[in-house]
Amino acid sequence: MNIDRDNAMKNGEEQKNSEKTYLERLAAPVGNNRDSNGLGNMALGRFIVGSVDAINGDDGREVADFVPTVHELKQLAVYWLGERIEHDFDWFMYQSTGSSEWRWSVYVGRRLNRL
Repeated sequence: MNIDRDNAMKNGEEQKNSEKTYLERLAAPVGNNRDSNGLGNMALGRFIVGSVDAINGDDGREVADFVPTVHELKQLAVYWLGERIEHDFDWFMYQSTGSSEWRWSVYVGRRLNRL
């Protein structure tokens, strides 16, 4: 009887550890991009769920030694506003979303807020 209880406790601890690891992976930003906090992805076997390269991939890295001009920041704002409009229009048209779209929506909002 104690063996079953010990196994159940061990399985419960393993589940808590895997949940903690998953939550830590979600919370950890990629590289030095603070706007990707909490938008990590999850591996399910050989599949990756919630991966958006511009957020949690190599394209999401910030370039520390590049300082944009005011003109370039305005162009970035135009780009991110276009992304917001496109995302909202897709939601309006299809009334559905997934984890990648949710990540993209949060990320776009963070980028716009920072601009």
